Amino acid sequence: MLLWCIVHFISLILLVEPCHWTQEEVNRTHILVSLLTDRASAADNLLNAELNQFYKHLTLNKVAFSPLGMFTMGRPLCATIVGILSTYLVIIFQFQTAADRVDGF
Repeated sequence: MLLWCIVHFISLILLVEPCHWTQEEVNRTHILVSLLTDRASAADNLLNAELNQFYKHLTLNKVAFSPLGMFTMGRPLCATIVGILSTYLVIIFQFQTAADRVDGF
């Protein structure tokens, strides 16, 4: 059972990490394009127009992997799943020890 949990947790990490890396790269690109737009010379109108268009595209179209729009695939998803599982296990262990005490009487 423990091996089954470990395999599924590793597969979850292998699925979520590339999505998180992509979101981080888009955020870094957004910052870099912003800095390039600030430093671009006013003489190069074509470059300024392209940078402004790309900046608007990055600003308006947020990259997020969310299956069916229910949740966003990222590192917080892994933390949430681990929190849910640990809470579930604590409750199960508490009920199991309470049932053992009742059976002992």
